[in-house]
Amino acid sequence: MWQKALLEDPENLELQKKLGKALMSQNRYEEASIAFENAIEHSNKSSTAILGAAEAAMASGEKHRAYRHLKNMGIDGLKDADDYYKAGLLHFQLNNYDAAIAALKISVDLEPDKALYRSMLARIFGLTNNILGATNEAEIALSHSTTDIDVLTNTGIALLHSQKHELALKSFYQAVDSIDVDAKSLLSIATALIEHQEKKRLYEKKDYRSKEEKEIVSKCLDVLTNIGCDPLILQEWLARAQSLIGDVDTAIPALELVADQTSNPEVYCSLATSYRISGQMTKAEEYIRWILDRYPDHINAILEISNIYALNKDYENQIDWLKRAIELSNNNAVPHYMLGKAYLILNDLDHAIKSLEMAIKIEPGHSTWHFEIGRLYQETEKSETALSHFLQAVQLSKEQRIDNSLSLEYQIQLARSYFADGDFDAARTQYDEALTQNHLQDDLLTESGIVCMHQGDTKSALDRFEQALTLSPANIKALEGALEASRILNDTQKSESYALKLLKQSPDNAIALTTLAELYTLQGDTKNAMVSINHAIDNTTEPGPMILKKTNLLISSSKHAEALTYLKSHMDSLTTYHDAWETLGELNAQKGSIQDSIQAYSKAIELAPLHFHCHARIAELYIKNKDLDKAMVAIDKAMKLQNNDNENSILHELLGHIFTERQQYDRAYKSYSNSIRLTPNNAKLYLNAGLVLKKLKEYSEALSMFKKSVELDPKNVTAHRQLAAVSALGLISGETEI
Repeated sequence: MWQKALLEDPENLELQKKLGKALMSQNRYEEASIAFENAIEHSNKSSTAILGAAEAAMASGEKHRAYRHLKNMGIDGLKDADDYYKAGLLHFQLNNYDAAIAALKISVDLEPDKALYRSMLARIFGLTNNILGATNEAEIALSHSTTDIDVLTNTGIALLHSQKHELALKSFYQAVDSIDVDAKSLLSIATALIEHQEKKRLYEKKDYRSKEEKEIVSKCLDVLTNIGCDPLILQEWLARAQSLIGDVDTAIPALELVADQTSNPEVYCSLATSYRISGQMTKAEEYIRWILDRYPDHINAILEISNIYALNKDYENQIDWLKRAIELSNNNAVPHYMLGKAYLILNDLDHAIKSLEMAIKIEPGHSTWHFEIGRLYQETEKSETALSHFLQAVQLSKEQRIDNSLSLEYQIQLARSYFADGDFDAARTQYDEALTQNHLQDDLLTESGIVCMHQGDTKSALDRFEQALTLSPANIKALEGALEASRILNDTQKSESYALKLLKQSPDNAIALTTLAELYTLQGDTKNAMVSINHAIDNTTEPGPMILKKTNLLISSSKHAEALTYLKSHMDSLTTYHDAWETLGELNAQKGSIQDSIQAYSKAIELAPLHFHCHARIAELYIKNKDLDKAMVAIDKAMKLQNNDNENSILHELLGHIFTERQQYDRAYKSYSNSIRLTPNNAKLYLNAGLVLKKLKEYSEALSMFKKSVELDPKNVTAHRQLAAVSALGLISGETEI
């Protein structure tokens, strides 16, 4: 009809455009192209004619012709939002992403509520690694339309490229399950998912795709088979999908057939990879060389040949090819990542980290990449940076619903990193989350129990150790944890039971032997306690704690002299143990060797300068040694560390002793009074206050103090004697009455 009309009016622009559209609808692309170009001859400013000509050229495979039409028109020659959208779509098909984005942005500005325009813009943002732009535009597009097939397809692809797997699969599911879905959308979804995984296969040996993702690909290809699709195209994508699941024996013949008929470099690349996976390296290199001879800048082919060199252990050529890929496509994250992995094989950690950081900077949404670089930072003792990457890996793995075992590995590593960093609360949160996902492994339960111990939650720790032992009764660490927790909870029955079980598994286990020694001590069996502790000392790589336990065992058996001799003879193994120096100081003080005691406490303070009780104790020793100035210095240091009424009371008491020694009885009484105010139930303080009041001849007040001391400690002989003496003095002086 339009052709007949044109015979009568051959210069009618509108008729030429209508003819072009009619021919396009009949897939007569070459004739349509001629019709649109005839229209352009009559009016080179008609955007409809120019866009029609470009579309027809693209449909007939003449990309250069299509590009020429778009270039001649320019971006300013379009009339409305739909024209800009069509131009953007054509530029996208020509891989002119900057021009496509520019055109689509204008279409969105003109019609901001048009979901289709935004979804296409999101898709191209995803392809160009503009993750924020892709995510934002996809979310807005979906807020305007959740049923349009093209919108669902475009946003799904955009979110896939942005590593938002869960959201991408949700969009794909909605599109595939819709009764309105067409062959074009099904093919777009299948090819996007297959190409995405082919890209991953270049640098990942294992297929970490979720079950849902594989199901979508399978469903798309099944439906395409049923509803009809170009047989050669369908065969290509079926074969590429089969190759991805490891069925290379089926994939290779099918891909070879397609390659012979199409000479498509992407097919040759998939074929080469399939041969590499099957171990046929000569064939793999043959197909890759075919691509590189014709398309020397083909990135995937360059990456594939680098993999072939890697398998042949030719790392120099591998790295050279990867560097070439980066030169050609510096904004492509994959070559940077693969280069980092190549440097790792050569143990070049600095260059490996630099390359991996660049890959993550370009594509920050890869959980695996964050995990791997986190491990590297951990090896180089950069724990804070490692922790940050492990946290990212866990968060991304949850968002992307990756393989459960992999996600669990990330979470456990994050928990361990928090634990190593001393953040026990955060570590426990991660362990708890892993355990609630039914990952009840004995080692995981044991690690979680150790975290609970560090938190002071001994009961929960014991529960976890016992769960671990239910799964694996011979787990040494779980037995040690259960034993230690039982001991802290004063459950002697469980302590003994776990100690014996532990010794059955590990006869020389120092923890079990030490616990048995403590239990024997409680039972008064000093002999067997000593046998156990000596056995523990002989069978441990760190004898220090065991030596201290033996010393304390001797002390608890009232063998102070023997304890002192033993500890002194083993101090070479305890030079860094502040509690060993404290014990030595106390034993020397009991012996009356005040100077030796002061030296020992000085060493303890050097090792642990923030321990209040050490400063207070050395002040007390200085007072006994009549070295009052040094005592004041020690009290001043302790004053900065005290943090409760009891500690403050001790310091005022010590000040009272100093002032008493200096015969400053008024000040001494004031100090003792301050101490009494802080700890009013300490009988000794009333006795000391009474003594200085007696010196001040304040017999009535002294009498009250001694009475209070006797009231609080009826067995204190000194207080009784002082009470009697002051009563007598008071009667003589007339201060007290009978």
